[in-house]
Amino acid sequence: MKLKALPYVVIVLFTFFISIIRFFLIPEWDLLTHALVFCGQFIFLTFTWMLIGVLSKFLDKRIPFHNQVIKRMVIQILLSILIIVPLFSIIVYAYRDELPKYATPQFITVVFVLFAIFIVLINFIYYQRYFF
Repeated sequence: MKLKALPYVVIVLFTFFISIIRFFLIPEWDLLTHALVFCGQFIFLTFTWMLIGVLSKFLDKRIPFHNQVIKRMVIQILLSILIIVPLFSIIVYAYRDELPKYATPQFITVVFVLFAIFIVLINFIYYQRYFF
């Protein structure tokens, strides 16, 4: 397997793992709903990965890594969070009636924080690919 496809394989495996957990946590959903959420999650995570790649290429022209590494990393992470989290918020808001009973505002806040951390980790994975 080429390393270029590795992020997508990781996204599929991660999505599959989360789907198994979701299957047991939300038994009231039917298999079709779980399959649709799996596809939506895969598409959204793939979009996130591709967006970070586009941001990286855009910032390469304006703030190259060899000039100001920390500034570049902070700007890229903040931009990716500012773009992706509002999209995630719209999705959560649109499907709020379909969420399980335990999805309280506190639970959703924790999910948003974990998602922001996930975006930061994806950025660092991209940096690793850039430097190594």
